[in-house]
Amino acid sequence: MDKEQTAKILIYIKALYPGAFRDMPEGDVVNMTLAWQDLFSSWEYSIVFEAVKRHVRESASAYSPTASQVMRLCKIIDDEREYSSNCARTQHELKQKLQESLDGDRIIQVTPDTAVCADPEIDGPDA
Repeated sequence: MDKEQTAKILIYIKALYPGAFRDMPEGDVVNMTLAWQDLFSSWEYSIVFEAVKRHVRESASAYSPTASQVMRLCKIIDDEREYSSNCARTQHELKQKLQESLDGDRIIQVTPDTAVCADPEIDGPDA
């Protein structure tokens, strides 16, 4: 995440928690932006933005999220995305193996969850 994206995140937080930056001197705002940019420089903007939104939706606190709270949520979101990606890859590999292992004429449809066969011995005469 770059400096401009970091500023967008902090502007979003300020819009949701207007009191959070009310009495903060301009120099402190600049330093906070630089600190957040340093902490989140290796993260994708979309993950950090989703983490802030998740904090707002799930937190009962009236206070703006801290960098550590956002970082914790970033890790959770990243793990969720990795899990989802691994599941999709596994389903795709399963589909390929299933198609390779069965006679192509017998497979009508293969989805990640099911395989429908067109073989009366497997499906019965009413299939």
